[in-house]
Amino acid sequence: MAATRAATLVGGDGIAGGDVCLVIIDPQNDFHDGGSLAVPGADDDTKRTAAFLEKHADRIDTVLVTLDSHQTRHIANPSFWEKPDDAAARPLPFTVIGSKALADGAWRARDPALRDWAKSYVAALEAGGRFALVVWPEHCILGTEGHAVRSPLKEALAAWSRSRNKDVAYLLKGMNNKTEMYSCFKAEVELDDDATTKLNAPLIASLAAHKAVVCCGQAKSHCVNYSVRDMVAAWPAGTPLSNLVLLKDATSPVVSFEKAAADFEAEMAAAASRAASSPGAPSASSNFWTSSIKLPPWTPRADAAVDRRFPSAM
Repeated sequence: MAATRAATLVGGDGIAGGDVCLVIIDPQNDFHDGGSLAVPGADDDTKRTAAFLEKHADRIDTVLVTLDSHQTRHIANPSFWEKPDDAAARPLPFTVIGSKALADGAWRARDPALRDWAKSYVAALEAGGRFALVVWPEHCILGTEGHAVRSPLKEALAAWSRSRNKDVAYLLKGMNNKTEMYSCFKAEVELDDDATTKLNAPLIASLAAHKAVVCCGQAKSHCVNYSVRDMVAAWPAGTPLSNLVLLKDATSPVVSFEKAAADFEAEMAAAASRAASSPGAPSASSNFWTSSIKLPPWTPRADAAVDRRFPSAM
């Protein structure tokens, strides 16, 4: 049997550059109020994203929406795991499973065929330095209401498609049960038998062919964080990082991961500053969150601690 593909792009044939590309990360019901992994602020973020899309529809030539897409038996879900001495036991959501817990026999994969893989996967995560394995509440399960795009963004996407006579590109990610995909561009641990777990550099290059790539969605601490990091790492030479913009009033962190979101902003701003000052770099602003395109002003939310205005002029 062929390996399950971790990621699948639907409607992406038309991504070929243009004016503005809007990348909306995981705007799904399960990350909003009432969802199984609700992010505080997500509903307001999504309303602002929908309004942004409607207001600037004539400038936005490409819309890419990523969708977290899982089976119940995914490695980061409780159903993947059991206690060796109690096959009915499942880890509670937000349990951290490390190599020591597996070596000590606290948990193991329910499927005997995946037990060695589970140990090597957790070890690889730890070696990578980005994550330990966190067991999440079941979320964005394929075929459920939690997997669907949240209103009013769902309606705004359909309206943009009709008015521009273009398809919204949807990137389903996280469908291989053996690995996680916080980033929409690659898995946390790549698999030799699934090419879609490896860095999708061609997609990043297609996005970078736009005058501006505007990113938003959920959550700033996780999937937005690592998707943008992977874009920065693979950003084409000769293309200024100032073309890459975070719509900071349309993304929020998971509770208890606020520091990860703050570190993300600081580190990516520093990366943009280094790129702008590198010898031979294209002329560009060193402010990672500033766009050089001309758009009407975007009003930040009331609780904004910093200026989150989308600039109206150069």
